[in-house]
Amino acid sequence: RKIINPKLNAYPLALNSIIKTDTILSKLIKLSEKGFSPSSLTNYIRNPLDFYKRSVLGIKEFKEIEETVAANTFGTIVHDTLEQLYLPFLNKTLQISDLEQMLILVEDEVAQQFNISYSSTAITSGKNFLAFEIAKQFVVNFLNFELRELKQGKRIKILGLEVPIEIQHHVKETDMEVKLRGKIDRIDQINGVLRIMDYKTGKVTKSQLKINDWSLLSSNEKYSKSFQVLTYAYMYLHQNKISVQEVSLESGVISFKNLKDGFMAFNGGLITEESVSNFILELDHLIMEIFDRNVPFQEKELPVFNF
Repeated sequence: RKIINPKLNAYPLALNSIIKTDTILSKLIKLSEKGFSPSSLTNYIRNPLDFYKRSVLGIKEFKEIEETVAANTFGTIVHDTLEQLYLPFLNKTLQISDLEQMLILVEDEVAQQFNISYSSTAITSGKNFLAFEIAKQFVVNFLNFELRELKQGKRIKILGLEVPIEIQHHVKETDMEVKLRGKIDRIDQINGVLRIMDYKTGKVTKSQLKINDWSLLSSNEKYSKSFQVLTYAYMYLHQNKISVQEVSLESGVISFKNLKDGFMAFNGGLITEESVSNFILELDHLIMEIFDRNVPFQEKELPVFNF
């Protein structure tokens, strides 16, 4: 009898680090001319090495042919459904009858959005059927939420849907200018207050949209939602050449998995001049770090391998 064991060499996994060469820096400059999105900047905050792979090298996430609905596709379906339902009411003050009409159209519109990515039979069974029902319920829940808002006497006017936005941002204390670009899910006005709304199909809580220590905004992934909504608020103000003294502005999130909290605004209220100033300081700090030759793209977490 023999006992045979394979020889195992325990090589400890180390966090990778990429030094910034002239070639990498020139790619970063081209990237800044094309434009940084809020999601790419929060990706850097989460893990600089992922930012390097995706944004600098342009390596896309491996995508298999989707037989079942992936999370990103699911989010797109919900976003696009809401866009199509609200589009006829753009630049109009919503009426109760408008929401009631939208509720009738939900099932057909969700099915149509699924058909863009999948065959018409793909949602008749299995996980895709469940995803279809969940997407439909998310949209119905949101429309019912807005319907209750109107019945309470609130006035909601839709000003923009899936609005592309881009600005040139000058980094203070440097000669650097970078482009910031993105897409705002919805801009509306409720009882005279302008709202920048970001839809999230995942769960977001109010605590993720509050900040006390501003230095954490550009270094801690926990505050990525705050960073994102503040970026959109700053871009909107900059593009329209207005200040928070001229307009009452809120920027926040609608979480379809936490709809009971409704629209969750950053810090629970209006965007203030202090908030914008603090955000710009942290934004500049982040951009300067990205371009700093002496700061490598340091991996923050080891990759997870699924076998």
